[in-house]
Amino acid sequence: MDYAGWNRAIAQRFFNEGASCVPVYLAVNDALLEELGGADDAVQREPATDFEAAVQTRVHGRDPFKEVVLAAHRWRKDGAHGDPPFIAVLAATVLAAARMDRRPDSDRGRFSYYRPLRQLLGIPGDGMPENYDTHVPQLWDLLKWWLDDFLKARRGLATAATHPATRHIGWSISQAVLTGADRTHVGLFLASLGASRDDNVHEADLLARFEEWLRLRGNCGKLEQVLANAQMRSILGRVLAQELKRFDGLVRDPSGRACLSLLLTSTDAGEPYGLAVRVPTQLRGVVLEIDGKELPIPEYVERMLLPAHLGNPVPGAVLELDGSVAKLLLPRTDCYVFQIDDVLGMWVTVDGAEAGLSHRVLVRETFAAEAEIVMRHAGGDAIRKIRRARIPSGWVAYSGYVPTRTVPAPVRLGPLVPHHRQLARLVGGLRLSPDRNIYLAGYAPDLLIPQGPEDGAIPAIALNGSQALSLPESTESTIRLADFAREPGAHEVAVDGCRLTFQLVDRLREITVAPTVRLAVRANGRLCPRPELVLPSTSQSTTSRSSGERASEAGPNLNRWACGAAVCASPSYLGTQLSASVTDRAFALGERGVGAELRPSTTPPGWLSDLGLPVLRMNIEELLAAMPFRPRWLLLIDQAGRSTAQTINVASNRSDGTLPSSWRMLSTAEWWQLADGDVTILDGATATWDRYLRGSDPHA
Repeated sequence: MDYAGWNRAIAQRFFNEGASCVPVYLAVNDALLEELGGADDAVQREPATDFEAAVQTRVHGRDPFKEVVLAAHRWRKDGAHGDPPFIAVLAATVLAAARMDRRPDSDRGRFSYYRPLRQLLGIPGDGMPENYDTHVPQLWDLLKWWLDDFLKARRGLATAATHPATRHIGWSISQAVLTGADRTHVGLFLASLGASRDDNVHEADLLARFEEWLRLRGNCGKLEQVLANAQMRSILGRVLAQELKRFDGLVRDPSGRACLSLLLTSTDAGEPYGLAVRVPTQLRGVVLEIDGKELPIPEYVERMLLPAHLGNPVPGAVLELDGSVAKLLLPRTDCYVFQIDDVLGMWVTVDGAEAGLSHRVLVRETFAAEAEIVMRHAGGDAIRKIRRARIPSGWVAYSGYVPTRTVPAPVRLGPLVPHHRQLARLVGGLRLSPDRNIYLAGYAPDLLIPQGPEDGAIPAIALNGSQALSLPESTESTIRLADFAREPGAHEVAVDGCRLTFQLVDRLREITVAPTVRLAVRANGRLCPRPELVLPSTSQSTTSRSSGERASEAGPNLNRWACGAAVCASPSYLGTQLSASVTDRAFALGERGVGAELRPSTTPPGWLSDLGLPVLRMNIEELLAAMPFRPRWLLLIDQAGRSTAQTINVASNRSDGTLPSSWRMLSTAEWWQLADGDVTILDGATATWDRYLRGSDPHA
């Protein structure tokens, strides 16, 4: 296989449509080359040897990376068509990092990386190749630009980052730190913390938690070798912090496929056990395919029972099911906590007990005495052993466990304690945004402090960098922040290595935006009969890519939806109410040369745009009916300067011929400047627009 073939194969393996909005690591090693090369008939020798020979056709000479960098800049200047021509070269630098000696006592100086790099590239000598420190970082920057800026994360998010301890080679090493199942371990670890992308945790604290989690989980592959080396530890800490900032609550495998949590189900915490799956919002409505049978997931469920034939769950054993679009995992554990599920009508395992709710517990007999002590300290004085159920050999089951507080506990028994060893978090308060920590002044959230180390050490807590806070009592786990944070503005709470931020505002908006219903527009201009409910978005920075965009995203998608789209339906009437953002420039165009511009009577308050919240929308249909001429087209220009036009059929009800104060009449020159510009015609009405510009009947 030549260089172009390897470059294409690696690009398609890592940067594909399935990795949309997912952090992607260019984790190339000899096993991957064997897989890619073995699937291609053009590879006539060992895949690793063939790959090295292909890369050496591009990297050679005294300044080995110069040719590749020049080709990369030409590729970007010419429009960045196709895959970047330098992916195989970056893959070679990662392969060198994968071939480094990972023994704890090995020397990780410049020669431990550059020696395998030079051998791979066929460059004699030792130490850093000429201009490696300037050329290779440029290539990583170009890859980040291509993924994050040019493609808008449609084929993945860039993850390469360096570290002060490994300034030049850290880019490549950061891609080789996590390989194979290690990346799934990171997702499972963050999920066990109850982490979200808004959390700000110090790298050292995050690394310490991860190390302990791996130790108790066991079978952590090469991560033990990574953690045993100081330089690799620092890079892993940076990678964990980066993964936390992008964690959306969905665990993924190395290929970017979702990993769903399997749950044990039972009628009494005893045998026989069944399986349920926890369904994240991102996968509701998809169809799983398990053992050749389709299993559709309804759009409204959080947990769903699986058919009995799909698995034979055994407590304490690992179970994996392949669901085509997702992998289903039941991890190994020594303690299961069951909670009644009113929808499923069964006892279902949960990640951790909740205060005030009744639970049943299944624990290994080895740890039963220790578990009883933990449950009684947590307030479960009414626990009793279950004797009539069919309990598996080597296990003990309890009923009547109702925890009332958080207490120290061994990590293996952590599910018994509410929020055990999770990150500090904000709870309660009058929250004004579902995806941002914005609260109404006077109604700040509470700070929940889960128990940390087994010795019950009390963490250091500070508000806004100076005011020290303390828990009221040793058994309490929350602090009422409303007693300390009263002023509108940004606030920060530091809990040891974790930092939480929130904002207080006097008010959110002048009026309430109600949910609407909209209908898709077909190519013939008619509305589809199936309406879709659209909930008003509270953020213009949403990354949702579901089939039904939020109302705030309707502007760039006018070619798919009725403009703004509040749809009224009754047995005898179906019509649309046209609307637009008050930041859009709206124009009504009548006969050729006749038009008027809408003058908004209100403007959004400055604090609304400062918070990044959507601006208010205005109803245009009533204003169009007040025109002194019959409007034929509605033309909108958004804040980015993009013009869209769609045909309208609104009859004028104004007979005096005067123009309402909300409109300004256009001159003929202004009309031609609008109509003769770059206008996107919606609903497939391009031919009608051309006839309109020529002066013929636009509706002929």
